Amino acid sequence: FNTDDPATGRQAYVGADLKEAGVIWAKYLVDHKMVKQGDKVFLPVEVPGTSYQQLETEGIASVFDPLGIKYDVVDCGTDPAGIIAKMTDYMVANNPPAIIALGDSVAASVKRVFDGAGVPAGKIPVVGWGNSKETAEAVKSGFVNAAAWQFPSAQGFMPVALLGLAASGEPIGYDIHTFSLYDASSVEPILKLYDTK
Repeated sequence: FNTDDPATGRQAYVGADLKEAGVIWAKYLVDHKMVKQGDKVFLPVEVPGTSYQQLETEGIASVFDPLGIKYDVVDCGTDPAGIIAKMTDYMVANNPPAIIALGDSVAASVKRVFDGAGVPAGKIPVVGWGNSKETAEAVKSGFVNAAAWQFPSAQGFMPVALLGLAASGEPIGYDIHTFSLYDASSVEPILKLYDTK
């Protein structure tokens, strides 16, 4: 679950199609006329070279390359303070026209990065992952235009349910995709999940 690897001989997968996630994010920016030919989009990621980064970037490339839109995958690390520092430095030095946050930690840092770089909400379009309260709040406040929700509860429960079926002799040769893009008009149910006590 979470990151697909068909080479393992797996019987089923629960999670997002990561290449398709990249396509959806890139198309969002193109369809909303937020990027154009010659632009260089900032793609921050926690760990470059990981399968999720490669698959997401492959999807992004399939949309951007034919349109002459460039992109820059940037190693921001995994330490929260380091992520904010590296993303802020990139923003100040490069003034990117748009951002696609390739991981949840970099996506969760967008508001703090914008605040640190003096970028107001809505000035630079941002899409990417949205499986954190910080990112959902950034969507609501306009710092992130659209974010991807992986239905974490389902992504945790469904593999167990499938394994239960397999253990009882049931065939499970199918995938369950858990992915949806949300924006300010649809973020409230996600925020309510974080407020549940």
